[in-house]
Amino acid sequence: MSIVRKIGARVLVLSALACSTCVVACTSSLPPPAIHTAAAPGAPFGRYRTFSFEAHQQAAPTGYTATERSLEVQQKMRPLIANALVDKGYRQVAEGGDFIVTHGAGRRDAKGTRQLSRRAVALMGETEQERDFLEGSLVIDVYDGMSRDQVWHGAATAEINASGINEQRLTETVQKVMAAFPAAMHAAP
Repeated sequence: MSIVRKIGARVLVLSALACSTCVVACTSSLPPPAIHTAAAPGAPFGRYRTFSFEAHQQAAPTGYTATERSLEVQQKMRPLIANALVDKGYRQVAEGGDFIVTHGAGRRDAKGTRQLSRRAVALMGETEQERDFLEGSLVIDVYDGMSRDQVWHGAATAEINASGINEQRLTETVQKVMAAFPAAMHAAP
């Protein structure tokens, strides 16, 4: 076998190995979370200056199960939510805030499809892959401090890793949800 053929064969093997590695790497990254927010029509955001957290933790979102890890997620969410609200001009008080914040998290087994990368499509000839995965959900609900009417809801669902909490992804997700919350209309005292 000539040296050119040996080099060509090695390049072909290395190319195939690189493509198969990319298929695994390109399909293993998690898709971005789905974010949903809604504000009650006529909610009196203009009079809100302060916020408090509900004393007890909220249950897992409907259809999701609370686990030890989801309780840990809830604990990590609280300072992230508080920071987002302070950045928007609100002031946190221990109790009796103009609005009350509750938050919860949970997880469930889910089924779905994932779009494969172009390289995976070229290698395998398929555009989607059926699979089972673990889905997490977090919710943030805000209630008027006087009437106790719900005035705002934020939620995110995403595929999560079973091996642990990705704190950077959690931070980014809470920030994306809270980005839709109205800023204070005047500076907090």
